[in-house]
Amino acid sequence: MDLARLRELIIPAAVVKGALAAFALTIVFEIVVGPGLSPFLDALDPLVATGVVLMMVLVFRGVAGMFAARVVRDRDVTHERSGYLPSAALAGILGCVLYEVVALAMGAAIGTDTWSARLLWEPLRWAAELSVGALLIDPSGQRARQDIPMRYRATLDQQ
Repeated sequence: MDLARLRELIIPAAVVKGALAAFALTIVFEIVVGPGLSPFLDALDPLVATGVVLMMVLVFRGVAGMFAARVVRDRDVTHERSGYLPSAALAGILGCVLYEVVALAMGAAIGTDTWSARLLWEPLRWAAELSVGALLIDPSGQRARQDIPMRYRATLDQQ
């Protein structure tokens, strides 16, 4: 894939939407879902509990990757699943950086050192998780324009 095609496939709206969705869904998981799972996870072996949490986070961030891929699909710039990956991966990296900045700022505000080497490779994991979600979107699934209600067509014309 050449650089010009890569620039064509990176849709800023998809990157921002995917990044914000990944950030928000991660926060929801940590505040709402995680504490509710605590009694269940305490009963499991630590390795199994870590795997369960990683798989659940993959599902949440995969949904964010689906959001990014749908924006790319709606722009009709590609008809292949692999065309969604640049925007989804970049959204994952941006969402992770946003999350890490907030986590480091909150840690500094309460006087806790939250820095670790894990922060360096975590953006790659986020990029991979959003890419997995993006690959689940069918490129041929775009709705025909005549099937879209009239009130939403104006929004599509502005994009």
